Amino acid sequence: MSPRPDRTAPCGECGRGLSRVGPGVACPTCGAINYVFPTGEALLHLTSSLAPLDPAQRLVEHLGEMGLGCEVETDRALYIPVYLFVPEHGDPIWESAWDDLAARFLRRITLAPSTLTTFKEPADGYELVRPGVSPRRAGSRLKQRGLSSRGYRRSALVHLPAHRLRYRLADRRQVALALVDSIYTENPPRPLEESLRRQRLFFGAATAGAILLTTLLIGGWAGALLSLAEGLGGTVLLARQSRRP
Repeated sequence: MSPRPDRTAPCGECGRGLSRVGPGVACPTCGAINYVFPTGEALLHLTSSLAPLDPAQRLVEHLGEMGLGCEVETDRALYIPVYLFVPEHGDPIWESAWDDLAARFLRRITLAPSTLTTFKEPADGYELVRPGVSPRRAGSRLKQRGLSSRGYRRSALVHLPAHRLRYRLADRRQVALALVDSIYTENPPRPLEESLRRQRLFFGAATAGAILLTTLLIGGWAGALLSLAEGLGGTVLLARQSRRP
């Protein structure tokens, strides 16, 4: 027997009371499909039929365009939950309903609401993720972002087919999210940025120290020529170390 909400949940379309909890709850009056929360809240429940293709390969190609090589370690196919708020004017606003490290990418979604369809059960191989963020908490986040004062003509819970990728870049593990035709990653990739910064500091300090020592010990034209050679050598070494793999 399906659980019932703590109180009657009004249909997100017509307001009729709904008696079940969970995804894909059909309204007996208007037929709209809702997601009903145990707290008695209900939102229209939508999805997208646009699933990512070859996400692991696309991640490798995406990083490869930046001159970076990576090793994909895991690839999980998920139906991830995200709140959609459509204002009277302006672009749609996306707020994650998913408690995960990769959820921070969801605010960057550019998917048009017109491409969404009524929720259907996930395709084979995809795992349905239940919302880990309540509608009230999502509303609080909108307030923190300074967006709560907008007039919203529509709100919904959307389950999007996505792939959560864990990969290794240099000596660090990171996560990426493949969604429709986009790959979301750290920008710029942290390992490269931090590695180059350390390399520049190391070689810069080493070269400066060598030049100073040579000048103090030898001096004159001989010292100047040796210092010039050391400076050029340090620059070449830095260039080689900074070259992207």
